[in-house]
Amino acid sequence: AFFNHQGQIDIIIDLKKPGDTASWERAFAVDFKEIRGRRKILRALKGRLEHHEEHGWPKVNTENYVSGKAGSGYLKYEAPFDSDAHNRLYGGSAVYLIVPADSYRMKKIIELASDHETAVRARAAWRLANYHTAETERLLRELLLDPGTSVLTTRSGESKNESIVYPVRQAAFRALRAMEVGVEKPAGYNKKYPDSFLE
Repeated sequence: AFFNHQGQIDIIIDLKKPGDTASWERAFAVDFKEIRGRRKILRALKGRLEHHEEHGWPKVNTENYVSGKAGSGYLKYEAPFDSDAHNRLYGGSAVYLIVPADSYRMKKIIELASDHETAVRARAAWRLANYHTAETERLLRELLLDPGTSVLTTRSGESKNESIVYPVRQAAFRALRAMEVGVEKPAGYNKKYPDSFLE
């Protein structure tokens, strides 16, 4: 049984017939593949518990964890269309898995902060809010000068307005603010740029 932050049962996985109960009562691995079989599920759970005991548990902001906000202690991942998670959980919309921001994900997120794609760098900066270290703070400060741009289109009635935005700078600023680091808004900051583009 898995409990939510209010201490109520969130889901139960039936280990006699794992995966044969309700679609959301399934176990998935980091690569979005389904973990089938009692022994494999218990092995994965034991490994995760051991990791947390060794490295500590993520700090969780219980007000924001569901939405995956910067600094919430959780990360929001969209399951790839060809993955087990997407195929098993799809109900007519996108499939997201919200997972703990535990320490073994941090190295990969730092790598993605240097990706050639602006959107990937922005998402990485947003997620780094969960890992306040000297290294991540330094990296986020550097990303406040990131040159990557995107076009933000807004509509009012029949009129359309397009403006240049800096998604990585936006994400780095909001991440640093979530870490409670006092920084000035970066050049090109646009308060209308939605968080949903960064998650």
